[in-house]
Amino acid sequence: MLLLALPLVLSAVQNSAAQNREKASPYALIVGTVFRDNGFALRGAQVTIHPDTAGKKAKAKKRKAVSDARGEFTFRLPAAEARYNIEVRAVGFVPKEKAVTISGDERIDVTFMLEAAP
Repeated sequence: MLLLALPLVLSAVQNSAAQNREKASPYALIVGTVFRDNGFALRGAQVTIHPDTAGKKAKAKKRKAVSDARGEFTFRLPAAEARYNIEVRAVGFVPKEKAVTISGDERIDVTFMLEAAP
């Protein structure tokens, strides 16, 4: 009897997964890596992203991340045309900032090379 019910359960799971994919909205990824001035990955850098709201009302809020052991960070954002400012700070290093433009459902890769503070 268990073998008879198995196809029904599998069908229900597949239908549920298909419905969830349809409901998922498109998104953009901003993926980056932070390096030290000697070329090695920089772990623990504070990364902040916020929409460039010059002349517009701000709808999106700031988001923060911390670079991992490989110096990497990721932000998942709405797939709408927008411009974002990304700022990277780490103790003992000069902060850097870059502007990134998203035009839709895409992945943008950015790289930061932080120099040691004088």
